[in-house]
Amino acid sequence: MDTARVMELYTPSSDRGGSLGSGYRVGPALVLTAAHVVTGLPTWPAGDPVPGEVGTAGVCWARPLGLPDWTPAVVVWRDDDSDAAVLRLGPAAPALPPDSPAPRWGRVEGNEPIAVTAVGFPVALERPDRIRDTEQLFGFLAPAAMAKSGLWAVTISTAAPAARGGGSPWSGMSGAALFAGPFLVGVVVVHPAHFGTDRVVAVPLAGLLTDPALAELLPAARTIRAVRPAPTALAPEQAVVDTLLLPPDLVDRSTELGQLRASARQAGPGGRSVVLLTLHGMGGAGKTALARHLAAEMSPEFCDIRLETDLYGFTPGMAARPPAEVLEELLVSAGIAAADVPPTAERRSALWRSHLSARRVLLVLDNARDAEQVRPILPGSGPGRCLVLVTSRRRLAELEATAIVEVKVLDPADAVDLLIQASRQDPDRFAGARAELATVAALCGFLPLALRAVAGLLAHMTPGELAEVMRSARYPLQHLAQADRAAAAAYRVSSDALDDSLRDLLRACASHPGPDFDADSVAALTGRPRPLVAVQLAELADSNMLLGLPLGRYGFHSLFLGYARRDATDHQDADLLRAGLDRLCTGLLNRMDVAAGLIYTDSQYLRRSSTAEYGFADREQAQTWMGAAADELVTTAQAALAAELPQAPGFALRLGYWLHAAGKSDQPIALYEAVRAAAHAAGDRTGEADALSGLGLVTYAHGEFGRAAEAYQAARALYEQGGNHRAQAETVRGLADVGRVLGSYRDAQDNYQRALDLYETAEDARGQADSLKGLGDVAFARGDGPRARAAYQRAADLCARIGYRNGQADALTGLGDSAMLDGDPATAESAFRQSHDIYLATGNVHGLAYAYKGLGDATRTLGDLANALAWYRQADELYQRIGFPATHADVLRGTGDAARAQGDTDRAAALYQRAYDLSAGVRYLGGQADRLKALGDLAREASDTPRARACYRQAAELYDRTGNAAGQEATRRLLNDL
Repeated sequence: MDTARVMELYTPSSDRGGSLGSGYRVGPALVLTAAHVVTGLPTWPAGDPVPGEVGTAGVCWARPLGLPDWTPAVVVWRDDDSDAAVLRLGPAAPALPPDSPAPRWGRVEGNEPIAVTAVGFPVALERPDRIRDTEQLFGFLAPAAMAKSGLWAVTISTAAPAARGGGSPWSGMSGAALFAGPFLVGVVVVHPAHFGTDRVVAVPLAGLLTDPALAELLPAARTIRAVRPAPTALAPEQAVVDTLLLPPDLVDRSTELGQLRASARQAGPGGRSVVLLTLHGMGGAGKTALARHLAAEMSPEFCDIRLETDLYGFTPGMAARPPAEVLEELLVSAGIAAADVPPTAERRSALWRSHLSARRVLLVLDNARDAEQVRPILPGSGPGRCLVLVTSRRRLAELEATAIVEVKVLDPADAVDLLIQASRQDPDRFAGARAELATVAALCGFLPLALRAVAGLLAHMTPGELAEVMRSARYPLQHLAQADRAAAAAYRVSSDALDDSLRDLLRACASHPGPDFDADSVAALTGRPRPLVAVQLAELADSNMLLGLPLGRYGFHSLFLGYARRDATDHQDADLLRAGLDRLCTGLLNRMDVAAGLIYTDSQYLRRSSTAEYGFADREQAQTWMGAAADELVTTAQAALAAELPQAPGFALRLGYWLHAAGKSDQPIALYEAVRAAAHAAGDRTGEADALSGLGLVTYAHGEFGRAAEAYQAARALYEQGGNHRAQAETVRGLADVGRVLGSYRDAQDNYQRALDLYETAEDARGQADSLKGLGDVAFARGDGPRARAAYQRAADLCARIGYRNGQADALTGLGDSAMLDGDPATAESAFRQSHDIYLATGNVHGLAYAYKGLGDATRTLGDLANALAWYRQADELYQRIGFPATHADVLRGTGDAARAQGDTDRAAALYQRAYDLSAGVRYLGGQADRLKALGDLAREASDTPRARACYRQAAELYDRTGNAAGQEATRRLLNDL
């Protein structure tokens, strides 16, 4: 049976609400079901297309197991006397999986009972959201029963669901396909008045297939196999050899189950004689539950022997069981007399394989320690069929299994579902608390072991209370004794199973500041050779002690990190840890500088060194590493500062600058604050000033202009005490940047001039060029095109002489803005394209974002709205990442102008309002004025004179405050026109 073919059916009816049933997809577009499920529907004319909507008259609703949407189906064949029908699905029906096996048709022969199974959708399993869940019934059919009616009586061995409304508990299973082993032999029919809860009736398919019309629909069914009880099949009164344990509640594991089912099918007739499936994952991930679930699903196909045994590979307080002991237990359970069990493991293994060779066997080997423990227990080849499921915390690749499936932690939504399920409380009680449950699930690391242990507490406290207790602890389970013991034991037993070298490396990894690391970092931390570390990290991931992450990185599961760090603290020397952290800082600083040299080719902060040592072949590899290692770099710098390592301030300051250069201006703020505090405590005025200057840079990018100004002022005062002219110039230019954005153009102009003078004193040509660019920006903001253009040209000429490429690009953007002010968008576009190419080559993401914005402005003015919107979109995406809300607001305004030019005034108005709000949020007065003027233009075009007048008046006031004469004149002229 393939569950991908199982269908849920609903036939609408105006008088009684409709019929519910089940079906099985016997072809790409054909569904087999019971006739009474589609009562009232006509037989669809041959050749007529199936309607495209489920609401069409004469149409049945159908949907495959696991999919949310219904698809239309019509009746193409029916036999009301036998209560069977075939439906045709519409052309939009979901396709079957490529590996879905076609049905194999069977005819039951003889009068001996035969094991059967069926999967359907009983009404009793309908959830509050009106979705029916599946039920798989197991039982046997007695071919001689109900012989006069031509039907089969199926005796059910699984528990019946609770009946609804006095009907059959199996109502809704009608139409489910009945399988005997791999063969489809019948269709389930439910007659509530005719039998008890342990009986259903089925229609044999063999007789139906004599109908020529049905045979034409199902040509493959003409090949029908005889199905007889296997020689070793047991009569219903006999006890099957079965020690399988019932599976616990299981939330969605469809991905893993799909992998396992696809491989398990290979144990069918004509397939492999032995199929071995291994399930591996960290302790508590749910491997055993998944294996038991699959075993219960597959058990009808293995009707001779079904055994489960615990190998104690990772059981706290227990030694792993030797294979000889396990084999003795299994042989006796399988019917071998204890006196006949051989004394040695080798002979027991041989007898075990001989005993299983002609039988259908399902074997669950739970909690295996390693491949050596499992290998002697595996069945051998033969005419029988064996399915073996092995669970372990190790991958067990040496076993060469048919499939190796990793069982990971649950998805967040499934983790919440498990909490509710395992709490044994009414789900309605948690209807408004999913957010709090999601917090609890995250604190449990989405690990089923912890989720089940914590869920019981929900009977006595709210999810919010539980989350608060977990958040307030040093580690999430600290105050939850039962859950803490279970998780700690799961970690400890896995750690104890490692050899000494791997355990020591695991402790070193736990002492790493985190949150993740690679082989280079751990080699620096431990002093071990990198090749050895790379192999050992892979072994730890293979043992599920570490999580393997993309790009060759590793980390701990969040729940186990606390236990790992406690273990590391108990076993590691403080001086050795400090020495390791020092080596880690040195290694990361060197790698960071090498990567930065490849990414930012025109920065004055570069330290040139060879890239070969760190394996960066090009800029792309360096950018990939910087992105992946950003969190590790930050936490390592913080740890080095806390440990007061001598190199920590320099490391943190350089890291802050490179993170800002990469557009990650949020991360360096805490670093600069920490360096500032450490330098202040140590009386290091220069270090404190450097940290304040960096803080001004990143808070300016964040739009925290008041905080940026305070930081620059404080840094400037400290630099003045030390007589550092160049550093003073940097802070004065930073103050000028803040003043310009806030509309204090006179102060900004004065500060740019002071910065220029200081840079000249310090003989810093780059700084002079940057200050000239700032003077041009102030003139541009005031609408003074000639003065702006002159300043930009001076900056461009200076940059060309000294080879300052980023400065040259900055000057080109200024010249582009000036050309836009002069009404020359073609010249502007050329300037912005040149700056774009330079920024791209030098890795300057801040400049690149502005170039995108400028290209959007120029192409919009030239009438190329499609390209303009594309440029604005790229600018918008970058500014969302790197900050600079004032310029981001300009991008939104430009996008609004393009939308307005396209006639989409509603979108334009929304964009102008967003741009105004963003400008107002950071007190960007010039931007507020421009946005108000644009909103006024829209209101005027819509003949909303009062709103237009109000917007223009506010804009004029802001232009007046900022000294923008051109803006004042334009808005006053518009007011006069009104």
